Amino acid sequence: MFRRVSRRGFNAILRTTYSSAARSVDTFNEKLMLPLKNVSSRSSRVNKESCFFYDRRKNCNSVRTVSTTTIQTTDFAFHRGHRRRMNTTRDEDETQRKTTISKKLRRGVSSSSMKSGQESTNRRLSEAFSKNLVDDIYRGSFRNQTGVSLKYMMDFGNHPRDQQLLFSAQFLHKELPIRLAHRVAELENLPFGLSTKPQVLTVRDWYVESFEDIREMKEINSMEREEKFTELLSSVMKRHNDVVPMIARGVLELKNELAEKSKKGGSHGSSSTNNNNNNNNNNSSSSIDANRIAHLPEIHQFLDGFYMSRIGMRMLIGQHVALHEPPKKDYVGLICTKTRALEVCKDAVDDARALCARQYGDAPEVEIFGDPNLTFAYVPGHIHHVVFELVKNSLRAVAERYKDSDVPPPAIRVVVAEGSEDVTIKISDEGGGIPRSGLKEIWTYLYSTADSPLQEMEFSEAGAGSTPVVLAGYGYGLPLSRLYCRYFGGDLQVLSMDGYGTDAYVHLNRLGTGTEPLP
Repeated sequence: MFRRVSRRGFNAILRTTYSSAARSVDTFNEKLMLPLKNVSSRSSRVNKESCFFYDRRKNCNSVRTVSTTTIQTTDFAFHRGHRRRMNTTRDEDETQRKTTISKKLRRGVSSSSMKSGQESTNRRLSEAFSKNLVDDIYRGSFRNQTGVSLKYMMDFGNHPRDQQLLFSAQFLHKELPIRLAHRVAELENLPFGLSTKPQVLTVRDWYVESFEDIREMKEINSMEREEKFTELLSSVMKRHNDVVPMIARGVLELKNELAEKSKKGGSHGSSSTNNNNNNNNNNSSSSIDANRIAHLPEIHQFLDGFYMSRIGMRMLIGQHVALHEPPKKDYVGLICTKTRALEVCKDAVDDARALCARQYGDAPEVEIFGDPNLTFAYVPGHIHHVVFELVKNSLRAVAERYKDSDVPPPAIRVVVAEGSEDVTIKISDEGGGIPRSGLKEIWTYLYSTADSPLQEMEFSEAGAGSTPVVLAGYGYGLPLSRLYCRYFGGDLQVLSMDGYGTDAYVHLNRLGTGTEPLP
C-alpha cells in the first residue's frame, strides 16, 4: 500500500510541494488584498464579516483572519501603501523632517501655516510616518477596547497605594495605544474628503505622536517608571487640549466647500443639471446640498464616536493623574463620592449668568429648587459642563426675546430631583421655544443659531487653556453635553413648545454600574 522512497526522492517531493504552495499563496494574496468593505463609523465596533490578509513578514507565509473595525478604506493606501515602503533605516533628511514636524505639532500649527504648507503636510499616514509605526497602529486598530465603570474607578482608587497606581499605569500603558489607534484609523478614512483637511491632519498627527510616545515607554514594573509614565500622560492631555475646535474648524471648512459646490452646481441652469446628475456617480461629495450637510449620518456618527472616545481617554488619564495629587475630602481622583448636585448647579448658573451679563449687559434671573442634602458619587466637572451649557442657551433665548420689551424677562427654573436610578436636573425657560422641524437639528454638530467664532479663530495662539470654554456658535454644545451624560449611563432630552419655551432634562445615573460606551 505504501511505496518506499529514497531520501533524494523524498527531498524532490518536498521541493515540488513547497514551490506549488508558495505559488498558491502568492496568487491568493494578489486576489484577496482588496479594499475592506466601506462601513460607517457607528457600525465599526463589530463587523461580522472577516477579511484575510497575507502577512509577508512571516517566513511561514501564514494567513490570519481579522475582524474589520472602524477603518473605511475607499482609499486603500492606509493598508497597503506602507507595505511598499523600504525596510531600510531612514536617512538623515527623513529624520530631520520628522523631527521638525514633531516640534510643530507640540507648538500647535496655525491655520494659515497649515494652508501654506498643505502640499507638504497633506499626506497619507503611510507617507508621513515610518512603516513600523504604521504597522503598529494598524494592528492596534483591530484590537478590542476595554471599558470601565464609574463604580470600578471609584472602588479602585478609594485607597491609592503604590501597587494600585502601578496596576493603573500598566492598564493605561496597554489600553491607551489601542484607543488611539482606533481614532487614527478613523481620522485617516473619513468621507467627503474630511481626512484631507489640514486641521484633521494635525489632529491625526497629534494622536499618532501620542501613540508613539506611549508605545516607546518601557514596561512599567517600578514606581520610578510609573512616575515618568504619569508625567507623559500629563503632556498627552495638554497636547490634545485643542482637539475639539480643530476638528470643528475642519468640519466647518467641509461645510463651506460643499456650499460652494452646491451654488456652482445650481447656477448652470437646466442644461447642466443632466450633466451634474451624470457626474454624481463619479463624485458624490460635489452633489451634496449644503442645506442637507447637517443630516449626513457618516459625519455625525464619526463625531459622536470620536468625542465619546475623547471623553473616555481624558477621564482615564485625568483619574490616574489626580490620584497622584494631595488627597481631597470626599474625592477619589476626579470623582466626588458626595457630589452635591444643587451646589454644582449654582456654580454653573453663576458662570452662565456672568457670561450673559458680559454680552447683553444684564442676565435674567435663575431660580434653583432641590434638596440641598442630596449627594451621590459623580464627576462634578461633567455636571457643571452640561448645566452650564443648557442654562447658557436658556439665558440667551430669554435675553434675545425680551431685549426690546418693557416686560421684565421671566426667570429660568432649575429643578434637581432624586429618583431610584437617576438624579434628574430640569432646566425650563420661556425663551420662545424651538420649532418642531428644528428639534432634530439641535443634536447635529453643524447647527447653531449663534455666530460661529471659528472663522476668526487663529490656532497659532491656541494652546493649553486658550480655547474658549464655551463652544458658542460651534454647534457642539448640546451634542457634547449629551455625550457627557451618556458616558456614565445617563441621557439628555429636550422638549420644546414653539412660541413659549423649552424644557431640558439631564439624567445622571447615580448607580455608576454602567460601563463606558466605547465607539
